[in-house]
Parts: sequence; C-alpha cells; structure tokens
Amino acid sequence: MTTPRPGIGERTTAQFTQIEVSIKCRRLKRTDWLGSTDPFCVLSISDPATREEGKDSAGNRKVTRLPSERSTEIGRTEVVRGNQNPDFCKTFKTAFVFEEQQIVTVRVFNEDKRGSTDLKKHKFLGSASLSLGELMNAPGRSMKLPIGKRGCTILHAEEISPRNDELVFQFIADGLRNADGLFGKSDPYYTISKLCENGDFSCVFRSEVVRNNLSPQWMPRQISLQKLCSGDVDRPMKIEIWDYDRKRAADFLGAVDTTIRKLLESYKLNVFCDGVQRGNLLVSQATVKLVPSFLDYLSGSCRMRFTAAVDFSSSNGDPQSRESLHFIDHRGYPNEYQAAIASVGAILEDYAVEKKCFLFGYGMKEPAESSRLHAFPIGDTSGVTGVDGMLEAYQSHLENTAYVMCEPTLLAPVIRNAANAALHRAESNEQEYSILLIISDGSINDFQQTVDELCVAAEAPLSIVIVGVGDGDFSSMERLDSDDTLLVASNGKKCARDIVQFVPFRKFSHCASRLAAETLAEIPGQLAHYFSSKGIAPTPPQASAALEDSMDETSASAAIPSVSHCVVAEASPMLFVASTPLLEATAVAVDSSVESPQQYSSIVAAAASQGPLPEYVSESADGPETYSGRVDYQSTHSSGSECAASPAASWVAQKQGHKNRNNLVPGTAVLCQDQKSQSPTPKKQP
Repeated sequence: MTTPRPGIGERTTAQFTQIEVSIKCRRLKRTDWLGSTDPFCVLSISDPATREEGKDSAGNRKVTRLPSERSTEIGRTEVVRGNQNPDFCKTFKTAFVFEEQQIVTVRVFNEDKRGSTDLKKHKFLGSASLSLGELMNAPGRSMKLPIGKRGCTILHAEEISPRNDELVFQFIADGLRNADGLFGKSDPYYTISKLCENGDFSCVFRSEVVRNNLSPQWMPRQISLQKLCSGDVDRPMKIEIWDYDRKRAADFLGAVDTTIRKLLESYKLNVFCDGVQRGNLLVSQATVKLVPSFLDYLSGSCRMRFTAAVDFSSSNGDPQSRESLHFIDHRGYPNEYQAAIASVGAILEDYAVEKKCFLFGYGMKEPAESSRLHAFPIGDTSGVTGVDGMLEAYQSHLENTAYVMCEPTLLAPVIRNAANAALHRAESNEQEYSILLIISDGSINDFQQTVDELCVAAEAPLSIVIVGVGDGDFSSMERLDSDDTLLVASNGKKCARDIVQFVPFRKFSHCASRLAAETLAEIPGQLAHYFSSKGIAPTPPQASAALEDSMDETSASAAIPSVSHCVVAEASPMLFVASTPLLEATAVAVDSSVESPQQYSSIVAAAASQGPLPEYVSESADGPETYSGRVDYQSTHSSGSECAASPAASWVAQKQGHKNRNNLVPGTAVLCQDQKSQSPTPKKQP
C-alpha cells in the first residue's frame, strides 16, 4: 500500500538573512505612585495575511493587547526592575526575508505577578509595530516608535556574523566607590554595552549581583563575539558598574571604555566616574574560543537519527469518526498528525543515516490487559524508509491494530526510552545525535515526572520537538519549552540545557515550510552546544563517495574540469575536488580563510583519498611551469610569488624548469596533470 505524502501549503524558496534585534524603552508609564515599574517586552512577528488591519489617529499600526494566535512569538526580554528607561540585554535572532513583508510587534508589560508567563496577569503598558523592511532600511538600522501617550521604544537590528567565536572571561573589581553610606557596602554588578551602527550603545549583558563587596569577583562567563561586538574585536564597548538597590534605581559606580582586543591584551583597566578614577577592573581571564558550528559537525562523521512518537490516547477521539484527530480521509486530505509528520520529517529524513526513521506510539493498551503501552514501536522495529515509510506505518497501524486508545497521557516513558537509546548509541559513536518528534493533542498527566526525565535527557545527545495538534490545552507543553528559564527537577537539580521546542500546529497549518522552520530552528544550536560542552570536536570532513566514483570514469568530452563542492562548512576550510578524465588530472582548491597547517590537515586527508597529485602545471609569461609533489598548504599571509619548503609559508612544491615562481590565488582551482598524459598543458580555472 502506497500512501501519498500529504502537504499543507506552498513551500517557499525565499532567501533570508539572519539578524539580531535589540530593544530599549524610554519614559515608560509609572504603574503606581508607591511602587516602581518592572518592565519586560514581548516580540512577535506575523505576515500581512495574519496581522490586524487598520491604523490609529497618529498613523501607527493598531495592534491588540495580546499576540494573536497566528502570530509567532520570537521571545521575551528579561524583567528590568525599578526602571522606566530600560535597556534590555536579551536580543532576538530572526530571519529577514527581503521578498516578504514581515510585521514585527513589540508589546511592553509591567510584571505584576512575578514569574508568571501568562500575559493576562501583567499590566499592559503599550505596543508598537513596524515591518522588518522598514527597520533594515532605517538610518543605522534603528527606529524609535511611540508607546502610549509619552513613552517610546527603540529597536535596532544587525546582521549576524557567520563566525562562532566566543569570549571566555572573568572580571574582578578593586577599590569601588561605596554608594551605601556608613552602614553598608555597595552591591555591585556590571553591564556590557556595544556601539551600534546608529552611534548609540546597546546593553548586551548584565552580570549577577555580588552583595556587600567593594572588591567583587564575578563568575566566569562565555559569550559569543556576535553578541558582544558583532564579530568585530575593535568595535568600541562600554563596561559599566552599578550598585543594585531592590526598591529604587541602581547607583552608577563607574565605567570602562574598551574593546575586545584591549581585554585580550590588558590585565588592569581604570574605572572612571564623573571623570575621576574610582577603582580598577581586573581581567583575570580573557580568551577567544572557536565554537564549532552545526555544519562543522555535519560535514564530518556526525550521524543523526530521527524518531517520531504519536499520541494515541483516547482524548484524540475514535479514529473512525470524522471528528477524530486520527481520522484517515482516503480522498487524500491529511489529518494533522499526518501533516506534522510530513512537514517536519521531510527536513529531517535528509540527515538520517540511509533515511532510516523510527516511529513509536503511546497512550494505548491491549483490549484484555489493564497495563498501558506508553512507548511501543509502529512498523518495522529496525526502522522505516523516510517520511513515506512513516506515513504508511502510521496509517497501517490505525487500520489494523488490535490496541485500543486509553488514558492517561504520559510523556515521561517516551522521553526516558529516547534518552536511553541516544546514550547507548553514543557509546559506539560519540558523534551520533538523536531528534525526537512528539506529536500530541494537549495536556499531559505526568508533568513533573516529564520534567525530571528532561533534566536527565539533557545529558544525552538528544533534542525534542513537540508539535501540538488540535485545539487542546497546551499550557503544560509551553512550560516544557524553557527558552528563558531552565527546568528544575523535583530533586532541585537544574536542567543542563534547553532541549525542547514546542510549536502549536494550527498556528502554521497554512504553510508547511513555516511549520518545519519553526519546529527545527533550535536544533543546529542544540547539537553544536551539546558536542562542544562535552569536549567533542568535529572530525575532518568526509570525502564524497560520488566524487570518489567519478575518479574512475572516463569521458572524452570532459575537456573542461567540473569543480564541485566536496565540503562546505561555516568557519571551516572549503575543499573543491574535480576529475578531468581527458587530462587525467585532479583539481583541488582551498578557501582563503585557512591560516594554519593544523586547520588544513583535514583537506590534505580528503585530497589524498582522491589519489596522488604528481605535478602542478601553470601558465606564465615564460611558458608552462611544473611543480612536482602534492600540494600541502598555502598560507594566506604569504606575499609575492615566493615558493618555500616550509608548509607555514607557501606551497610545498619543488620547482622544475623555468625561473618564474607563480603562487596560486587562494580560492581558485589548481590543475595537477599526470606526467604520462599527452594532453595540452591545462590552464588555471577561475
């Protein structure tokens, strides 16, 4: 039986740019005369088809107090207590698509019930709306928008650098000013602000508070250079030290104007307040750490395993009824479970080993048994082939199973099984990572047990995506998606990392690509963070089997080499390999970002697997030049046309014949011709 793969909308092929948005607010309304304002912001995005139409008397877009069901919440800032002019440190990453109109809305609230995620329990202070196109086209990529009668918000956007470097640092202060008088000492903390393109400083980090101490030692930190300085180590930044007060605004203790480069080179920096030195900031640690990216691991030996778990509890309804979420419409209209498997699985199956995927169910029992089945396999236990195999197994299970749906709905056993399997596979291959897709119709009956299992699963190479189908209560699922505050187990242990992403299906049911993008957005970062935190480095890029096969082919028509990407990885060297059968030659090129023999070792290994490269032939004014031996390394810092025997200086090659020594241009193809070939001398290809 062949089940057609369902679709839920048009796929988009639009190109996008990753940007980072920061928020400030000024002159916010005081919530009450006896208390203070504790503001936070909620940032959401929608397209023109889902936003509310209309404008107010001032010409600004009208927005509702709470985000609509079809808008996507990008995130929430931290709460800045006792401040009507907050600079929020948390920034938001999103995709800017030139071809689409993306409406961004900022809603500002005062925190009335501490710790509550329900926006209805907080006082609404105002909102502002604009398109990402307006923001990206504004001078300095900054816009000031009114909020309420007198307040305003300032949004700033910057393009995200592809580099993954992070600064590992620790600060100690000495001799700070005492702002608490004779009967106490200052409670210092520091903030870091970077200079934005519009000339203003934007806060990007706020440290913890050290109580009652004029010579505080703050905790070590590790923050991306993109966040601190947009990848520019010479961009001006400001470190400000403040005295924390619970009931009023913080007191300014002093500031340091510096850059990342100065932090790396200096140990002691002077702290100035009103032009007078008021202590010192000691840099006890400052190093730049290169964090491998998702693509670095993917281009090596990292293997991914995709598993889906489907909720068959009785709350879904009888599958024979059209009202059931599991109803199979044989006219070809997919139910929400089928559509979720198809849209998310279509992306993940491309990364699964041999496209092997695994399907499980939970929430059923055998008719004559009282015990529940909370994690049972569906289809072949050794895996099914791709999304089509998963859809066939799902439909076959519904039509032929003897199991009956039951309650309660328990997620803990599903997560426990997935985590144990991921840890077991990691024993044989430390670079195997698992992704668990859970599709459920609503609330669960073992919330705390699920939290406990998630805290354990965070130590495993595992990410979990939860898609909520139907219109049930998803509040417990939203709490599991702890983007801002890590989960805490019943024994008091805090979860090591966030591994859960929850998305309600109906918010994106009109577009399959939007659903897949939203559900899978966090997985690359989670994978790279897990391996990096465990000290597992990416392996050298693997040579393409297709390219190896092409080395054996012969074709008289292949006079011009066809250079194809063997490996493409962010912050990693690129290797280009091509076979030219007519010339019996192999072309190899390297990216100009390679700066050390160690970085280049992976390329050498991959090139060697393609066969020997006996000679290099180039064209010059004096005729063809030939270099024997295999090309090992070219330094991007070498100058002129000098060839040397040191791999850290230039090409390792021995000149034969003519006097001119022409180095190759980094990033271009190099033709290495076999001495036995009688073909004409090849030319360098751009």
